[in-house]
Amino acid sequence: MGLAASVLLAAITLSCGEEISGPTTVATGDLLILAVQATAPAVPPSSFFAHNSRLTTERLLHSDPANTLFMQLTLPARTLSSLNGVPLTLQDSVLLTVQPTAGIYGFTLSPSGLAFTLGEVPTTRISFAVYGDFTVVDDSPSYESAGQYAAALQFWFEVTPGRWRPVTSSRLSGTDAVEGPIDQPGIYIVAAPR
Repeated sequence: MGLAASVLLAAITLSCGEEISGPTTVATGDLLILAVQATAPAVPPSSFFAHNSRLTTERLLHSDPANTLFMQLTLPARTLSSLNGVPLTLQDSVLLTVQPTAGIYGFTLSPSGLAFTLGEVPTTRISFAVYGDFTVVDDSPSYESAGQYAAALQFWFEVTPGRWRPVTSSRLSGTDAVEGPIDQPGIYIVAAPR
């Protein structure tokens, strides 16, 4: 089902008095995912400890001479709530892994059993200033320019294989980055509706 059809279905359902809980999901084919230029240097994965007692910031960089920023993940103090159902204390730390997705602006955050504290969720910023590939706009009648497409970019979270929900409050930051909250581990991409 296309994005327009999903929105229409939601409007019809709401007008009939039924409630829809949570954001609507869309199929991968209904998104224009921001690609990384084919010539861009790889971004290696990163594993690091997040400490619950203090701010933790991790930067993932392209392996070019300028160490161009790919993404920055910021975890505030007290953000770690539980791991595999076991509550975490202020003295705890957790080994996190961020795996960039090859060929696109996206990443996987693990471990999957980690829960964040409401109101203290991590934030991330992905920069496409140097290596963003906007050729996907060429095939879309929805966007007249790369700038229009960039303005529509946000984070999307994979709810089930091939089904995505937009990350509330994620948005374009400046002209060359997307930033927003990361409320749970999993797979995230930078995309706009087709």
